[in-house]
Amino acid sequence: MDDWIHLSLSRRDLLMLQELQIPFDLPVSVPDLDELSELVRFITYEFHAARSLRCANLSLYLRLLFNRIGEHFHTAHPNPHFSVLNRIRGMMYNEPGREYRIDTMAGEAGLSRSAFQHIYKEIFGISVNRDRIQARTGYAMGFLDSTALPVYQIAEMCGYHSDIHFMRQFKAQTGLTPSQYRRREREK
Repeated sequence: MDDWIHLSLSRRDLLMLQELQIPFDLPVSVPDLDELSELVRFITYEFHAARSLRCANLSLYLRLLFNRIGEHFHTAHPNPHFSVLNRIRGMMYNEPGREYRIDTMAGEAGLSRSAFQHIYKEIFGISVNRDRIQARTGYAMGFLDSTALPVYQIAEMCGYHSDIHFMRQFKAQTGLTPSQYRRREREK
């Protein structure tokens, strides 16, 4: 849901961040959460790995992560609705268990329902409904990986009123039922 990295920076690291013009002490909302979350996951695995090139690999992953964040700060989006839609998208990923209605989100963006859906897909390359499902699936994966909560309870926490509907959407996204996913992750 939220990724945090705490770093002790060397002088060289500070120079790199200054070069990328990334502001300090500022929460960052980024358009491609999946990519950055995947990078954080790789960094975590590498940090705990006992590999000979661990430090070099960590350095490369961190540089890529900061390059992506830097790109975000310095790439102006041509669509005037980008910032408000990006904020709405960030809310969906940060609080996937909340009820998100198209009409409400469209109203927040000051758009009609159809304009909202069209512009959302144009900007993010995915429909708002599909994106909401991906946000909920990712959230569920975190609970399946790290807790022993029953599937019906995870479904509720992810905003589903029916655990059957949740299981269908989860399987459509991952190719596995929630129980199969949990079993596979525990075997790793």
